[in-house]
Order: sequence, then C-alpha cells, then structure tokens
Amino acid sequence: MPENTRPYAAHCANHPDFDSMDSCSDCGKPLCRYCANKFYPPLCDVCATARIGSECSRSYKSLWMMVIGCIVGIGLALSLKLSPSSAVLLTLIFTCVPWGWRTLTAITPAVFLVLPLVGWLFYFASKFLLASLIGIFVTPYQLIKAAKGLHHMKNMESLVGRDIV
Repeated sequence: MPENTRPYAAHCANHPDFDSMDSCSDCGKPLCRYCANKFYPPLCDVCATARIGSECSRSYKSLWMMVIGCIVGIGLALSLKLSPSSAVLLTLIFTCVPWGWRTLTAITPAVFLVLPLVGWLFYFASKFLLASLIGIFVTPYQLIKAAKGLHHMKNMESLVGRDIV
C-alpha cells in the first residue's frame, strides 16, 4: 500500500473534519467521539429527539392511566357509599391496577391466546385481581422510575443540538 494512502474512514455526520469512532445505535449514522459520548447509547440528535418523545409519551401515558384509575376508584367508592377506609382501599386498588396489569402482561405466556370465552372471562377476572395486588407493590417503584426517566429525558433534551466539540 502506498505510504500516503490509508483505508477509508467514515466522517462524523455532524463534524465532517472528524473521523467517525462510533455510529448511532438507531440509524447507523457515523459519529465522532464527541458526538458518540453525548448520549448513551450513542445516538445522533435526530434519533435522540425521537427517543425523548417516545419515552416521555410512554411515561405520561402510564401516569394518566393511574389518574384515570384513581378517578374510577373514587367514583365507585362514592356510588357504593363505602366507609372512608374502604373507599381509600378501593381507590388505591384501581390506581395501582395499570402497573400490575403491565407487569403481569410482561410475564404471561402466549398460551392463553387459545382459551374459550369462559376461559377468557376467568383469565381477565383473575388477572384484574392479581394486577390490583401486584400493582400495590409495583406502583411506588414505577412512579420513581417514571420520574427519573422524565428527568433523564429533560437532560437529554438539553443536549440535543448542542455542539460539544
């Protein structure tokens, strides 16, 4: 190989003067070491913006599901004229069901897809009861996780478009 030639090295999509050291984990766009260290995993600004949007949307959706569950629980408690302690318990159960349901869905095998109608009714009734019980324990963890995730997305958002070279 002649001494003045070297193998082709892609250049950073944002900084054409720099060789790429990594690539965006979503789209594969070449990134220099400064751009690659901006986010973990390495992301270009376009993909980071897309991830921020989808993560924030998912967190807000989960939080809204909790609010809706809480409203349903309060409505049921008021319509059934329950004692204050029973009303609080019913509201807590309906508030925590979304998190418990999501947790059960993640661990439920697909074998339940071939159940007859009675099996489906039993499946959803038992899943609702389990979701309310599991949700009570999973909800605090998920709330903290959602808050940390939204904070992390806010920090990522501040880095999008900022040139750190």
